[in-house]
Amino acid sequence: TVSEEEKKYIDAIANNPKDVESYRVLCDMYLNRQSYSDARACFRQVLKLDPSDEETQAKLESIKGLRSTKKK
Repeated sequence: TVSEEEKKYIDAIANNPKDVESYRVLCDMYLNRQSYSDARACFRQVLKLDPSDEETQAKLESIKGLRSTKKK
């Protein structure tokens, strides 16, 4: 399920697909809940928009190979 906060950022991105800050917040949300595949996709999108973002590059590297945890 999508949280209200997550939906707010998804809507912001839908209205402005180049909204790097909203992507960054979403990336961290996914990372915090260990949704690594969502986080990876999000980090890649940030890097498409801002290839010089070293912090995002480092975060992406840190989760390469990690598997998302499934909630039971």
